[in-house]
Amino acid sequence: MKLGSPGRAAVQSRRAARALSVTCALSLMVTFALLGAVAKRARAQADRLEERADDAPAPPGPLPPPAAMPNLDANALLTLAEDAMTQIDYARSRELASAALARGKLDSDGLVRAYRLIAVSSAQLGEDRAAEEAFIRLFALEPDSTISTRLAPQRRSSVLNARGFWSVRRDSFGMDVSYARREHQIVVRVRDPLRWGHAVHVWYRIGGRAYVKQVHPISQEMLFDVQSLKATDPVEVYAFLVDDRENVLTEFGGERDPHLFGLGEGELEEFLRRDIRGGQTGSYALRLEELGVEVGVHGYLSLEFKEASEDSSAGFDMHHVVAMIRAAFQHAVSLEFALEYEHLFRAQGDFYLPHAFMDVKFAEQLILRAGWFEVPVGAFNEYLYPDFLRITGTGPLFTRYVIPGLWSEVGVQLRGRFALTGITNLTYAVFVVNGLEQPDENRMDGRVAEGGEIRTMRYNINDQYNGDKAFGGRLGLEIDEFDIGVSGYSGRYTIERNRRLSIGDVDLSYRDQYLTIRSEAALAWEQTTDEVLHKFGMYFLVAGRPIPWIEPYAQYDFADNNGVEHRVLGGVALYPFPEQRSTRNLRLKSECGVDFLPNGKEDFIWFFQLTTGF
Repeated sequence: MKLGSPGRAAVQSRRAARALSVTCALSLMVTFALLGAVAKRARAQADRLEERADDAPAPPGPLPPPAAMPNLDANALLTLAEDAMTQIDYARSRELASAALARGKLDSDGLVRAYRLIAVSSAQLGEDRAAEEAFIRLFALEPDSTISTRLAPQRRSSVLNARGFWSVRRDSFGMDVSYARREHQIVVRVRDPLRWGHAVHVWYRIGGRAYVKQVHPISQEMLFDVQSLKATDPVEVYAFLVDDRENVLTEFGGERDPHLFGLGEGELEEFLRRDIRGGQTGSYALRLEELGVEVGVHGYLSLEFKEASEDSSAGFDMHHVVAMIRAAFQHAVSLEFALEYEHLFRAQGDFYLPHAFMDVKFAEQLILRAGWFEVPVGAFNEYLYPDFLRITGTGPLFTRYVIPGLWSEVGVQLRGRFALTGITNLTYAVFVVNGLEQPDENRMDGRVAEGGEIRTMRYNINDQYNGDKAFGGRLGLEIDEFDIGVSGYSGRYTIERNRRLSIGDVDLSYRDQYLTIRSEAALAWEQTTDEVLHKFGMYFLVAGRPIPWIEPYAQYDFADNNGVEHRVLGGVALYPFPEQRSTRNLRLKSECGVDFLPNGKEDFIWFFQLTTGF
């Protein structure tokens, strides 16, 4: 047994040696395989790099000089110059900026960019003389420039010399433009100690028309004649000074935002004092023209086709033909009056003035109105009277019995509006007028004419028989699309004795793109010898506009004037061109309804109406 033990150990040693040799061989095989794969991958990467190198463009050579780039304009050269500056290539930056100046037609901003680049580049290159000349021109164009802060202190001597150049010259570089109204000339004076400017361009226009363009070589004073100009017309002017390369050195106004020469206070007073001289054309209207009064002509008409009635057969009726003239002066004073024919001479007295008044606007909150104006009691006369403004063709019943429409008076009125929030406004109107007055056919019979129809009391232009004045007004609150108003009126209406007529009114409206709701109610107290008569009326309207060209509507009316009367009507309004602003008021209405009269009878209503306002 002891003799066999060395044999087994030898066997085990031989087995371990064989295992070790196999392991080493496998390790060598794996190592060589890995090295071969790495070498193969490295060769593939090298091949790809060689292919890319073959396909890649050659490395860029020196950039061409500006003269070799004739297709680039001055602004493109400036962009290249700024790129060179960011790469600290000062020589190249200065070369490109100088080429941009030579190429010309830079605007004023481009010219400032060019001289910034030239000044900084020259200073960084140590060329103080060139830098100083560039800084002098830069400070002429941009006196408050801080570009020199980009330079180290030892590079700023040229900046100090340029500042010193301008410090001893009181008249800095620039251009003064004025307008001599009497001579109809634009006067230009240039301040140019560098003798830099070459010519002055002046563009002017009147009333939004195209520019009239003139050029004048530079001199101490340049005069540009303005043609086709009234004495008080405002003139819009754009002027600019250029060098010999058409680079813009300085501007007065702008092409899109020119300077406006209006009528100054001194000039206005001079025209007001000047009299119309003999031997001239025109009369006092010439003075208004000279004072710059802006005049506009407007109007509206209503053409109707009605059913047959007791008074006439079925047919066409030109219900309203109205011309309105409005004149505005200095945006604070305006005058407006209207001339109207109703039913085109069908009856005597169809021609009348709906209004003729003057507004003096002190502020949005305070406007003085004086003359012959629609009475601001309720919303109908104030906002809805003309046919082209209201939706229905037929006026509400209460405008026949309680608050007459149209109702105008002679007197004075204060009105205005206060903005409370972004969507809320408070409006007001108060007035003193001659007032309604009941006609008295025989003022010598000792009887007092009283208790009459309110509608017949209109057109009391002059108070011949009593000096009592009526008063009233309206207070309104606008909240976004809502408008709520309360108004009233009181005044003596009889020629003999003191009998008073008082009216109270409440109105409400809502209107947006698709829906309109309006309602108004009015009550009148009419004193007589025996009693106080009460007259009441109201209406309610709803209209929808589901699509822009059609608007169906319905209205209910109620009136109590010594007997109750009802009315129900419906209709549809068509807008032929709803998207065109110039025809937004063109409407074709078809309307029908029934009047339920106090005597139990019914009156059928039907008509077509074409209305427009311009």
